[in-house]
Amino acid sequence: MTTPIAPHITAFFEQRLPKERGVSVNTSNSYAYAFQLLLTFASKRFRVSPSQLAVEQIDAPLVLDFLNDLETTRGNGPSSRNIRLAAIRSFMHFLEYRVPSAIEQIRRILGHSPTSPARACPPCGLWPSRTGLGRQTKACWRSPGSRACCFSACAGSQTTQDLTNPLAIIVVVVLPSSLTGTESAS
Repeated sequence: MTTPIAPHITAFFEQRLPKERGVSVNTSNSYAYAFQLLLTFASKRFRVSPSQLAVEQIDAPLVLDFLNDLETTRGNGPSSRNIRLAAIRSFMHFLEYRVPSAIEQIRRILGHSPTSPARACPPCGLWPSRTGLGRQTKACWRSPGSRACCFSACAGSQTTQDLTNPLAIIVVVVLPSSLTGTESAS
C-alpha cells in the first residue's frame, strides 16, 4: 500500500510550520523551495508527476542522491545543502507521528545528517568535506556537539585507544573532560 505524500506536505506547511512551530515566513519559503527541488528530483527519477509521489518513495538513498545532486548539478555549497536537509529532516520528524508504517524508512533518512556518526566519523570524526578541505583543517572547525558525537561513536575503536595515532590525540585533546569522563591528555 502506498501513502500519497501530497496531503502530508500540505499539512506540514499549513499546520506544522506556522501554527505548531511558529516559523518565520522566510523559513517557510526556504522549506517550500527545498521541497520543490526534492519533489522535482523525485518525480524525474520515478517518471511520475509530483502529485503522484508516495511517502514510501522518499527513502534514504533518494535523499542522499538529491543532496549530492544539489552539490554536483546545481553547484550548491554545503550550507545550502544543509538548509535543504534541515527541511527534509523537519518533515520526517513530522511524518513519524502521521505515518507509523514508514517509521523505519524515516529513521534511515534521519540517520543521514552531517553530524550522524555513520556519515561524519571516518576516522574518528575527522572526515574531509566535499568542499575539499583536508582532515586537519576540518577537525578544528567541528562544534563541541559534533566532536562529542564523533567521539562517542568511535570510543571503542582502536584509533582512539592508540594514543600514538595523531588523529586520536586531536580528538581526545579537543573534548572537554566532562564529555569523555577523563582528564584531557594534553
